Amino acid sequence: MSNVWISHRGLDEKYTENTRSAFEAAMDVGFQHLETDLRTTADGQLVLHHDPDLQRTAGQPARIEDLSRNELAQVRYEDGQVPLLFEEFADRFCDARWILDIKPETAAATLYQLWRWARETGNYDWLIKNARFLMWDPSHEKLLRNYFPDAITMANASECHRAGMSILAGLPILGRIQKERTYSLPPRFLGRFLYKPEILKQYHRKKARLLAYLPEKPADIERALEAGANEVLINGRPLKL
Repeated sequence: MSNVWISHRGLDEKYTENTRSAFEAAMDVGFQHLETDLRTTADGQLVLHHDPDLQRTAGQPARIEDLSRNELAQVRYEDGQVPLLFEEFADRFCDARWILDIKPETAAATLYQLWRWARETGNYDWLIKNARFLMWDPSHEKLLRNYFPDAITMANASECHRAGMSILAGLPILGRIQKERTYSLPPRFLGRFLYKPEILKQYHRKKARLLAYLPEKPADIERALEAGANEVLINGRPLKL
C-alpha cells in the first residue's frame, strides 16, 4: 500500500505558510496532496489563512473577516508575499489533491462562497472528486452537506479524540470508528507514544484510514509508516517519495 504524503500549509522553510511560493516549493519536492485553511473576507472573497487575524503572519491585528479584498491586497507577509486567494490557489494547484480546513469563524460564508465558485467555474464535480474537508462543528458539516452532499470529510477533532481515547482505554468499540473514514493521530499523548502496530490496527480492523498528524522527528515518521499509517501530514519534507 502506498502512503499519502500531505504538505501542511505548504513547505515553509523559506516562505510564509499558505502562500503560493510555499505550495510551489511543496510540489517541487514531490508532494501531490496539499492541506490549507479557508476563511472569508468581509466582501465574500475566499482566502487561505490559518489564524483569524494577521498578527502572526504579517504583524497586523486585523481580522481576515473584517477586511475587503482590496484591503487584503495591501497586506504583505514577512517574505513580501500577499495573502493567497482561493481562486488563485485553485488555478495554480489544480493538479494536486486538497484537504480544505474550513475555519469555524466564517464557516457558513466560506461554504457558500466555495459552492458559488464551484458552480460558476464548472468545477463542482472536480472539487468533490479532488478535495476532502475538515469541519470543526457538526452544524457546519451539516451545512456542507447542503451544498456538497457527496463531499468527503475527515474525522473531526472530537471524533479523533474519542477514537484514540477508546483505543488507549482498551475499549475500541466505544470509539465508534467508521469504515473508510480518515482519523488523525499525533505522535504522542500525555507522554505515551502512539505510533504502534497494536494501536493502528484497531483503526484498520474497522477499515478506517489513519493519518499521522504532524510528526516532526524523522524517527517518529518512520515508526508511523512501519506501524501502518496510511497518510502523513507534515510541515517539512517527506522522508522519501
